Amino acid sequence: LPFFNKALALKTNDDEILYAKGDSLFCLEKYQETIQCFDKVLSLDPSNIGAYIMKAECFVKFERCEEAIQSCDKAISLDSDCTRAYQMKGVCLNHLDRYQDAIECFGKLLSFESENISALCAKGEALCLLENYEEAIECLDKALALNPENPDADRLKGISLQKLNRDKEAIECFDRAFCQDPDNIQYLHWKGNSFCKLGKYKEALECYNRIISIKPDYSNAYGMKGSCLIKLQRYEEAILCFDQVLSFEPNKVKALFDKADCLFHLERYKEAIEYFDQVLYLNPDNIGAYGIKGNCFFNLQKYGE
Repeated sequence: LPFFNKALALKTNDDEILYAKGDSLFCLEKYQETIQCFDKVLSLDPSNIGAYIMKAECFVKFERCEEAIQSCDKAISLDSDCTRAYQMKGVCLNHLDRYQDAIECFGKLLSFESENISALCAKGEALCLLENYEEAIECLDKALALNPENPDADRLKGISLQKLNRDKEAIECFDRAFCQDPDNIQYLHWKGNSFCKLGKYKEALECYNRIISIKPDYSNAYGMKGSCLIKLQRYEEAILCFDQVLSFEPNKVKALFDKADCLFHLERYKEAIEYFDQVLYLNPDNIGAYGIKGNCFFNLQKYGE
């Protein structure tokens, strides 16, 4: 970088040296300075596509997606085949929840590069978020055919299959994804959820227990484990799970309700009433809490209450 500065001191308007300096600043993660540098490049050469692309890269780093899209559009206006611009623009459109626009953008990119795995996955994600699950799976299958070891594609395909109630196939996807990315416990969570939907609660418990062994402070795993234990009528164990959830989130309405429900099934009606009262304090419109609380009073023979 000092050498570029010395060169620019001798020749201030050399767009090639400015470009090289901008590249160096980007590698140093000095993104605001990078933008300023490429603005100077563009003042000298307004048709420099690479400068627009580099500015877009910086805007993406700052999550300034609208500005990134504008830079990509400038690049595309200069070169309608600029695949890098379509890639970044599509990612930004996804980030802005403009999924249909993103699909069109990735479609344009794929018309140039039909085997672009990143574009296939990103298009699949947009289709999934628009609930076009069959089309998403078709797109993700193409990505997986090109690279079977792609946990992101397996994740998105698994989620799509889960939404279509094809949970056995979803489990296979989450298994593959977890094998390739064993640090990501979310795959185990989704796999456990699919087992729950299939009524395979013991298998689901194995998933949630494994999550807890990896990340003991993962609150959602205790909640889902507790829900499985309720299905298996193991209420005492379920209460311990909901107590764990409440140790992280004392006002978690679902955990309070589920614990109260367990206490009801264990015929510990007075304790159940206390927890239903907490539920109703936090959520006065919780019909289920009123109903089971009423049953508690009935079983205590307090008919007037």
